[in-house]
Amino acid sequence: PSPRVVYLRVSLANLFNPTSVGLIRGSLEYAASLLDGKLYANRLSWFKELEGGGGRGDEYEGVAVLNSTGVTMRIENPNPAFGPTHEVLIGDESIVGPIRFHSNHFDNLNLYCMSSFQADDFKHYPSDNPGERLHQLELPQGVLGLGKYAVAITNTDEFMKRVKRAVDRNQYMMWSNVVEYYDPTIGVNYDPSDLRVAFSKRDIYSYQKEFRIAILTKVLDPKPLTLDIGRIDDIAFALETASLPSILWRFNNNIA
Repeated sequence: PSPRVVYLRVSLANLFNPTSVGLIRGSLEYAASLLDGKLYANRLSWFKELEGGGGRGDEYEGVAVLNSTGVTMRIENPNPAFGPTHEVLIGDESIVGPIRFHSNHFDNLNLYCMSSFQADDFKHYPSDNPGERLHQLELPQGVLGLGKYAVAITNTDEFMKRVKRAVDRNQYMMWSNVVEYYDPTIGVNYDPSDLRVAFSKRDIYSYQKEFRIAILTKVLDPKPLTLDIGRIDDIAFALETASLPSILWRFNNNIA
């Protein structure tokens, strides 16, 4: 069959933005719920504890894996009940490999996760219209295993505005960014309390090309958050994930 041509409402500048085309994967029921504007966000701790989640669960969620180069660890005993107070310094010459810091610092963040694609993720073809090009997504094979159906967000600027309005309406706090993928044999170079810990994953998950929204509700409740942002079927559409590579995306002047 001929490739389907899709007209996007994304500014041309955002073609090079990592969130220019957003993709959420899941079941058909989940896709319908999302088009109705219901964003389902689990706690970070849920992803950390999930086993056999088909690429969704990760015991390293919220874990800081630090590069040990130049690091000195100080272990101290401030409690007299356990003997005299003293400290032990361990230099990086005695530390083998990256250091993992497990804590619950970010466990209460609700995470909404989606795949994001930018210019480098597309093949580019000439169009019948002079000066215009068509773009075909090169979908990573692993993405197909994240859900049979997908919802493509074609106007990510507007999508994020609606998310922000819903967050503000509920008096929550929100952060969003692309996920940084790191080599676990090397680690990263920021503090375990740095918010970037909640936006980093081991590079075995790099095929997901994840963009995530982290929401702090200030409520200590392990239940998932359902954030109602209003219907989004004017800026998104549902389809089978496997059909994504057959779509040709067209970008025109200031509107894509």
